[in-house]
Amino acid sequence: MALPLLREHEAASVEAEVPTSAVMWWRAQMRARQDAARSAARPIVVAQGLAFACVAGLAAAFGGFALPLLRGWAASLPDVKDLAVHAPAGLTALQSLAPTSVLAWTTLVLCLVVAPVALYFATSD
Repeated sequence: MALPLLREHEAASVEAEVPTSAVMWWRAQMRARQDAARSAARPIVVAQGLAFACVAGLAAAFGGFALPLLRGWAASLPDVKDLAVHAPAGLTALQSLAPTSVLAWTTLVLCLVVAPVALYFATSD
């Protein structure tokens, strides 16, 4: 049972080409440079992640301060029921939603889409 495996090993050993020492040295140097570049980039990636977290926190704080202003602005807009008379059927579903809940859902969806993309770019090499 082991005889076919031994024959395959012998055939593979005969056909194997060992690279020269110059090629091995070059590969080792390239790997060392790549490792050094990765380790040098780690603090930058951490700083980018922290900067993104700070921007997200500032945006949330700004949203908290701006929400009363947006509510006043949304109250001054024409009522959705008035627009639904001349709008397609899909817009009539918005009648049941308050303007602030639409704003909250839009913000949530935007954060759920933007946050993973930003984290991908922050952590990719």
